[in-house]
Amino acid sequence: MSKINAFARRDRFNGVFAISATGVDYNLFSVDQNGTITSNGPLDFTTKPTYSFDLNYTSSDNTVFTETVNLNLLDTLTSNAEITSEETLSLNIPASTFSSTATYAGLNTGGTYSITGTDANYFSVDGNGAVTSTQSLLQINKSSFDFNLVYSASGGRQHTEYVNVAITEALQGTSDMIADESGQVKIFIDSLVNLSGFASRDGSQGSYAISQIGPDYSKFYINSDGNIMSVGALDFSSQATYSFDLIYTASDGRRYTETVNLSLNDTLNSTANLTAVESQSLNISAATLASTSTYAGLNSGGSYSLTGNDASKFSIDSSGNITSTQTLLTSEKSQYQFNVIYNAGIGKQHIENVTLDLIETLSGSSTITAVESNQINIANSVTEKIHRFAERDGFSGSFRINNSGNDYDKFTVLSDGTIRSNGSLDYSTQQSYSFDLI
Repeated sequence: MSKINAFARRDRFNGVFAISATGVDYNLFSVDQNGTITSNGPLDFTTKPTYSFDLNYTSSDNTVFTETVNLNLLDTLTSNAEITSEETLSLNIPASTFSSTATYAGLNTGGTYSITGTDANYFSVDGNGAVTSTQSLLQINKSSFDFNLVYSASGGRQHTEYVNVAITEALQGTSDMIADESGQVKIFIDSLVNLSGFASRDGSQGSYAISQIGPDYSKFYINSDGNIMSVGALDFSSQATYSFDLIYTASDGRRYTETVNLSLNDTLNSTANLTAVESQSLNISAATLASTSTYAGLNSGGSYSLTGNDASKFSIDSSGNITSTQTLLTSEKSQYQFNVIYNAGIGKQHIENVTLDLIETLSGSSTITAVESNQINIANSVTEKIHRFAERDGFSGSFRINNSGNDYDKFTVLSDGTIRSNGSLDYSTQQSYSFDLI
């Protein structure tokens, strides 16, 4: 710019330099009163290799000299990128983020990408220039990462972009946990890496709470040790997955929310506690044993069998329905235990441990045949079920015939349960009688 400088010297630099507010590039540069021009920011060859603007000098007598400046950049084949990201388990940076490298690669196709530098082992780059972290990037471990993204073109030409990734603290995260179904499931706070890292940076001066939203929050609580416990048993066959939010409120009021997704493993064992009324023939449908039914539904084509202390008193069909093989009475046995086994192949056997509690029946029926007579007596042992009920009560109660129906007035019951007709019963007059004994 020798011409404008010569003009200014003749004016003994008593005038003023200024960049004319015309053209496309004037706002990218500034000039001081010595005529020194400075760019207002970095200039990158790969982004824009040429610039043009007008430089004015207004002399002390208000004469204006204008010189057009055409600036051509040389490619130094280096650039810088500053990236900020929230801490994460996996960071993905698109190739377009590295604009300098992307532009150079676009002008020099067919090259290859590589990563070098201090933290190169934390990242990988694919054939298109997209960068991915190879491990979790957590602020508790490291808050800044430096690496070089290198693009090697033909002829030994190589472009290097110096990259700095600054990690900021996250205020939310997700943890996918797995546990065996159990009478009580425990999740250690330390296993929630992101949340425990946040709490550690707070000096663990804050507090934990389970957010009261979602379908499963009520199934968990925080115990005195600060770890998460299930309120009760978690059974794979009843519910295989759970989700809830755990919140840590820091000492400065910030809140970190961790979504916990818990998946249960099927341990292939379950327990069923059933109650039934004593019966001459007891039927238990396959659907009643939910755990076995669910497993069989997921592993079709298997076979059922029974084992255990009382297995001989029951049978099971090919669909998993169970039937007693004999009369089940509380007077003989009030609890039965057996195992329902579903075998779906080698290593795939589900066992449900069944406990069946019998309760006393409060109703029954007896069909009695007698020869016509002037008076018929029915021994108390004939009405077997009510007799056993009275026997278990030590005969401390009383018998009576219910005053309902057509035939109740034709019979009387004695104190020991013996039934006696109130007169003769003649086959030719009436062949059958019905009444309720209480």
